[in-house]
Amino acid sequence: MWRRTRTLVLLAALVGAPACGPDESSVGGVFRPEPGLLAEYFDARSLQQPAGFYQDAAIDFQGWQLNDLALARGHAPRSLSIRWSGQLRFAQAETYTLAFELQGRVRIWVGDTLVVDDWTDSGVLRRARGTIAVDPAGWRDLRMEWDQLDGPMTARLRYQSPSQAETIVPPGALRHPAP
Repeated sequence: MWRRTRTLVLLAALVGAPACGPDESSVGGVFRPEPGLLAEYFDARSLQQPAGFYQDAAIDFQGWQLNDLALARGHAPRSLSIRWSGQLRFAQAETYTLAFELQGRVRIWVGDTLVVDDWTDSGVLRRARGTIAVDPAGWRDLRMEWDQLDGPMTARLRYQSPSQAETIVPPGALRHPAP
């Protein structure tokens, strides 16, 4: 019921959204000016049992930081999955490599393109990677699905391109839909 209500509210906002400029997303009017992504928490692995919506300025959780945040938000870290959604700004028209540091499973879509598909349980800290050609530069829809079974819940989103060294995606390059 909650998911259906949220979808209907978002669709109503889309219908009334003003036209956007050529460098904006097709849903430009419903995105908030403050940085970050919408974090949809699930109280189970594999994105089951929706449990709450939050805003994360960046996806830069190292060691036990995400465990502590999940507990502060009222969730049990060992049975948690998260879907982050919003938009990512690419500064240049070129090929980007997205990397996600984790010990669990992750999938990342840019628009309708599955860029990273590492949905395999692993307790090993690693970087799942994928590339995407961006032309023109600007905002693109972004969706990430993540979960982890145990241990420190590392989740760090990075990007790089020929003109940009690898770095954590900064808050100013992320935005999310208005609630």
